[in-house]
Amino acid sequence: MKYYNHSKNAGSVFDVFKHATLLKAVERKQPDVYFETHCGFSSYSHPEIWEASWAKVHRIKPIEMILCDTNPEVGPTIPSYDTFTFYNENGFYQRLKHKADFTFIDPAYVEDSDWIDVAMLCDLIKNWVVWYPIFTTGQKLDIPASCIEMLWQTDHKMPGCGMAFSKEFGYEDLQFIYNCVPFMAWSLSAREWTLKEYR
Repeated sequence: MKYYNHSKNAGSVFDVFKHATLLKAVERKQPDVYFETHCGFSSYSHPEIWEASWAKVHRIKPIEMILCDTNPEVGPTIPSYDTFTFYNENGFYQRLKHKADFTFIDPAYVEDSDWIDVAMLCDLIKNWVVWYPIFTTGQKLDIPASCIEMLWQTDHKMPGCGMAFSKEFGYEDLQFIYNCVPFMAWSLSAREWTLKEYR
């Protein structure tokens, strides 16, 4: 199976979709403590164009952040703000040790276990948002959630991606987030976008 490789997709249409919907979700929920399971570097090769999702969130709402990543090189790129805490550990398990009123679950999806761990964490916590790749073959996200998905014209095995939202995101919350999608879909040349309510 071909997996999503984030280091090769930073700043791609998948990333832009993810960051835009995440920022709208944070704007809607106005959390006090933000937790990210797999935060990644604060910026990549072109920080003026691309920066991490948590860095964008902090720009619009400077709040307490708990960030995790298993890559030991990530830690030194995290700013040393009093409101930032970084753990060089797997965020799936670190999340269970901390209180947070908003959790962004964003693993690399390089192992089959990532999909299992996403489902496990979603079952144990509240107020979460999950980014996930959509493959033409292979693993799929299998959790009870409402989702916003976007697809592109592509020959690759990953034609799109989605964001899943926990039950704490009600109809009005989802509509607020989804309202930005048609404009984004046009600028990203998407071929299809949808809001699926699964409850």
